[in-house]
Amino acid sequence: MPQEPRTSARTLNPEAGEHVISADAGEQAAAEAATRLSWREFPYYPKRYGERGWRFSLSDSGWLQTLCELSPDAARAQLLWLSNLLAARGMPRYFEPEWIRAVQATIEQARAALTAPAGSASVR
Repeated sequence: MPQEPRTSARTLNPEAGEHVISADAGEQAAAEAATRLSWREFPYYPKRYGERGWRFSLSDSGWLQTLCELSPDAARAQLLWLSNLLAARGMPRYFEPEWIRAVQATIEQARAALTAPAGSASVR
């Protein structure tokens, strides 16, 4: 599987670490859509984390996208690491699976749109 173009998470969030996220505009838009969906579904996020939390959600969602390139065991290990980190910062673990599902769904939609035959339209 060819590696997708990458950039630093700091392009979205200057406070983020120097980890990689997708540089693909479509995948970045998908990560933002997943973040928006998650924040709308759980109003706790904006109340608890504010604008700074929004930026971290964007960079974290971008990082989650890169896990698709790992083996299942390696991806699980990375998810566990992130889960522990977020829990230590006060995020209830209850929210995490929904956020991860939202990221996965928007990635799949973005990739499906890229591979759809020219002239086809998706119905929502």
